[in-house]
Amino acid sequence: MLSGDLPELVRHFFFSAKLIALEKKGGGVRPIAVGSVFRRLASKMACRAVIPTLTPLMCPIQLGVGTPGGCEAAIHGIRAFNHVNNNTPHIIVKLDIRNAFNTILRDSILENCLEFCPEIYNYILSSYAKPSTLVHGPYHISSSSGVQQGDPLGPVLFCLGINHIVKNCSTPLNVWYLDDCTLGGHPETVLKTLVDLIPRLEFVGLILNTSKSEIINFGFSRDEFEVIVSSFIEIIPGASITPSISLEILGCPLTDGGIKDALETKEMLLEKTFVRLNLLDSHTAFFLLKNALGIQKLNHVLRGSPCFLENDQLHSINVLFRKTTERIIKIKFDDQGWKQASLPVSFGGLGIRNPTDVSRPAFLSSLYSSQTLVQKILHLLPESSLPKMTAYFDSWSAKESKLPSDFCSQKSYDKIVCEGRFVSLLKTSNQHRRACLLAGRSTGSGEWLEAFPIGSLGTLLDPDTLRVGVGLRIGLKVCEPHKCRCGASIDQFGLHPLSCRESAGRFPRHSALNDVIRRALDSIGFPSVLEPPGLDRGDGKRPDGMTIFPFLEGKPLVWDSTCSDSLSKTNMLESACNAGTAADRRGNMMGSPIVSFSGRLLSKPWDRLGRSRCASSGVLDVSRP
Repeated sequence: MLSGDLPELVRHFFFSAKLIALEKKGGGVRPIAVGSVFRRLASKMACRAVIPTLTPLMCPIQLGVGTPGGCEAAIHGIRAFNHVNNNTPHIIVKLDIRNAFNTILRDSILENCLEFCPEIYNYILSSYAKPSTLVHGPYHISSSSGVQQGDPLGPVLFCLGINHIVKNCSTPLNVWYLDDCTLGGHPETVLKTLVDLIPRLEFVGLILNTSKSEIINFGFSRDEFEVIVSSFIEIIPGASITPSISLEILGCPLTDGGIKDALETKEMLLEKTFVRLNLLDSHTAFFLLKNALGIQKLNHVLRGSPCFLENDQLHSINVLFRKTTERIIKIKFDDQGWKQASLPVSFGGLGIRNPTDVSRPAFLSSLYSSQTLVQKILHLLPESSLPKMTAYFDSWSAKESKLPSDFCSQKSYDKIVCEGRFVSLLKTSNQHRRACLLAGRSTGSGEWLEAFPIGSLGTLLDPDTLRVGVGLRIGLKVCEPHKCRCGASIDQFGLHPLSCRESAGRFPRHSALNDVIRRALDSIGFPSVLEPPGLDRGDGKRPDGMTIFPFLEGKPLVWDSTCSDSLSKTNMLESACNAGTAADRRGNMMGSPIVSFSGRLLSKPWDRLGRSRCASSGVLDVSRP
């Protein structure tokens, strides 16, 4: 396939695609094509082969291909250009190309491919020398211009086809991200560049969408700018005049004054999305909120703009997250409980991150990692620092006492913030909350929060189980105070039944735990039986289970499991000091009478909130005896 020697019938099949039409926000149709798997694999291999060669050719002007962090570097670069020229009046012009990927002439693509990456030319010629077919229902659409829909090489070929054009732009600011163009500088220079650029684009089949193009004023008086606009309208008629405070570059506000409006817009979109979560079951809705529809929807804006300057708006979004989580799980968070829930799962939280906590780590890591690219965009010396960069990092030092180990890693910043929040919560928590915090941070205690909610696999929790699980992990109210069948009082946290001998759930919990171990062993080829008859642990009791076939050194594996309550009155004090102490003590009690199964006994003490510190990994690693 890569050699370009496919027979015509096979070639037509490989380079066709099924078309899906999606409605655009502003009207019109966005075509999405799904091509052959084998064609996509071949294109990805070709793309990987040529990217190292093409990246130096395009960077730092074209940042959409082969440049890690190119989108963020473009945003930071344009913002830095404004700061550098703060005392010099200038304009910025954003150009929008109408249906760019579908209209670029293939002649330009093939010519540039032959010149700059001849090693894949035969494959590209086979793909683009003849029309391909796009199938939409009963309709067959012939595609004979532009890069093919569904081709992983599409962005590379598009950028290659216009590379000779974008490199000839003479403005001080010349940034392209695929088909998004931003030019900046003195009006005369920008106008001269546009006069030369537009015919060149039309020569390769690209037409400007002037109604979506924008002209932005930085520093000129109103009268001066009106004269400037009149000359530009002759070149790009219908272009909109955008106030600098409303300017967005690749989805991020460029000026500090536009951050609030951008966050308000994001909040409105999130609110509309969260309403639809009511159509799903509780566990699925919570999983989507945690992993896809929460902070993930804000991360691009947080990395591209200093959103921490608008803490009030970030707090408003955090309140929206809190209310949505309460509605999904049907549980009420107090302020301290929500602070814990906002921590990552590895820190004892639920992973519903607070935008206020994430905003500074996201922006600073993005800014620092983009520094080298931004210097190339602005033609600065390597030793020069970006405008305002020192001020931004000073704001970090004013908030946190530690510096990250890796200034380019958002995780390194975030870890410092989370550690500070965790320590602060420990200091202000009572014994119950301390035990929940420490247990929640123990290894593996939050794995149930990371599991995909799939009913056929048994990982989909019913609403009550999810509510109780979250309540016990955070230390929230799960029920109204009432009397237990044993006569004891059960408080609002519902802790007493976890250790009560007369609790109806005691034996089902033990059976469920052993069933998990049995099914885990079955899945790796070791069938087993529960409570095998005729077997004595040494204390007159049978073990919980035994494998039928030899597990190690010709001997079967025998296991015994228990689940201790770290929040009972007798264990609360120790659990508030060290996580897993209740399970460890229970494991020692289980192991003491056992002498005849040395070397092949798997003793598993489990904690209600987390796994044991000393012997927690055995169940997961039984496949490696």
